[in-house]
Amino acid sequence: MRVNDGVQVFRVNTDSAWTQLMEVQLAVTPPSQPLENPFTSIFARQKKQALPPWCQCGPPEVPTCLPGPPGLPGSPGQPGQPGNPGSNGQPGQPGQSATCPEQHVACISCPAGSPGPRGPDGQPGNPGVPGNPGITYEPGPRGPSGPRGDVGPPGSPGQPGEPGSPGQ
Repeated sequence: MRVNDGVQVFRVNTDSAWTQLMEVQLAVTPPSQPLENPFTSIFARQKKQALPPWCQCGPPEVPTCLPGPPGLPGSPGQPGQPGNPGSNGQPGQPGQSATCPEQHVACISCPAGSPGPRGPDGQPGNPGVPGNPGITYEPGPRGPSGPRGDVGPPGSPGQPGEPGSPGQ
């Protein structure tokens, strides 16, 4: 009984979602463009986007988990267009109970790049603050006299002297 109720709820939800998708497609598709199945663009495999050149690591992998239990039934939608009867389905796989691994959503840690080129020299800085005055010392004692020097060369001859006084 619970399985049948769950299937009915699922069918109502998918029919409602399909009707809404068709209404959106009719509203946004120009008349000159042919209508196409909206699920081809949703489930089509897309190419990986290239990372910027400064990042050498990959994007985090998104874990894939089994779908959760169905939600509560919504309000009934508009009646849809009658569809063609489908073929009988194949028996399903036995049910499984699994826990989804914990998802780690952390920043991608990329290695640091090489240093950039040296920048231009900046403007000269302002003059610095004057330094503290030096320590004042008293003059030391006078040192001892040095040894007597060698005798110098004879001097040049002097001028003749004045005549002497008369003798007595």
